[in-house]
Amino acid sequence: MNGALRTGPSRFGVAALAAGTAAAVVLAGCSAPPKASSPPEGSSTPSVDAKLAPFDPNVPTGAPTGLPTRVAFALPAPAPFYVNMGENLKQAAKDGGIEYVESVGDGNPAQYVDSLNQFLSRGIGALVLAPVDPAAQEAAQTKAIQAGVSVLSLVATPATMQGNADQYQVGLSQGEAAAEYIKASLNGKANILYFNQDSTGAELQKRHKGVLDGLKTAGAGAKVVTDVETKSVTAEDGFAAANTAFQAHPDISVVLGSDAQTVGAYRAVKQAGKLKDSMYFGGVDGDPDALALIEEGGPYRSSFGFAWSLLGYAYGKYAADWIAGKSIPRVLLVPPVALTKETVPAYNSDMARAAEVFKDPALRAKYLNELGNVSFANKDLYWTNSYSPS
Repeated sequence: MNGALRTGPSRFGVAALAAGTAAAVVLAGCSAPPKASSPPEGSSTPSVDAKLAPFDPNVPTGAPTGLPTRVAFALPAPAPFYVNMGENLKQAAKDGGIEYVESVGDGNPAQYVDSLNQFLSRGIGALVLAPVDPAAQEAAQTKAIQAGVSVLSLVATPATMQGNADQYQVGLSQGEAAAEYIKASLNGKANILYFNQDSTGAELQKRHKGVLDGLKTAGAGAKVVTDVETKSVTAEDGFAAANTAFQAHPDISVVLGSDAQTVGAYRAVKQAGKLKDSMYFGGVDGDPDALALIEEGGPYRSSFGFAWSLLGYAYGKYAADWIAGKSIPRVLLVPPVALTKETVPAYNSDMARAAEVFKDPALRAKYLNELGNVSFANKDLYWTNSYSPS
């Protein structure tokens, strides 16, 4: 179901708040979070089933926003795909003539909210973030929007622009790919370790369901014996969780999850001397470490990657555009790319030249589907629920 749009506070007086109070949003872990304001009287909330038109890049530029020429990226964790995003976001910010700052969290909600608030106190024009604890973050994100700051999110709401994918389809594709291998190479029998990310919100719960539905196509012989969520999406936590799982179930032959966690599990199994050529490791995200293992041709067989480098560049470009008063997309839909030994080289080539790919509309459309329009002039329109095509 598509996310609801909220008409927020009046635009009058908001610009004056942006420079001084934008960063005060994130300290929910240190002080009582501010209460989100109600929509003004007479505002409307469009249907959650409303269809978005394709992004129109030719909408006229509005008046200068007066916002600080600075974009901040709050990385939830030092996962390779977030780092990749940050590197390209920084490049786009430079190309757009604005400053780039970042913080790197460790999955701790209070720390994450604190970093958001510090950005806002410093003064920013755009804030890029992802879900760590959606409820804890909500007040900070709302306050940023009220200050005119563009909140550019990965799934998390409230947000001005959000990047998302059909998460059920992502999970289904991952599960079906593993099921095909189980049927073809494991005689239809496998004990499976799955790393879920359910606490980050409803969208990744959809991915979880998709994985389980995909695995069902392998038949009754495919069993998920461990379905676990780690503290954070890192190789270190995947390593630790896999050690525990393999002690309880030494005959696990299939491991699925995010690439970071699955790479950690791969390393744990290899270090323990239990890695077998017949095993199947499959991830989601297209992390560089996972792609290197896939290219080796061993048990790490697939990833469903997103265009993280390109997405990072897009966020930086649209952060600069927002600050300049230009219109930006309301949604960036990011289709997963099936990555195998055969397809990794072309994907890596495109991600290594994100700025060039972004500037080629046809090639950019292969990785990003841009929908809707919003700008500082109509900043009162923002997402309160995750937009999803399913």
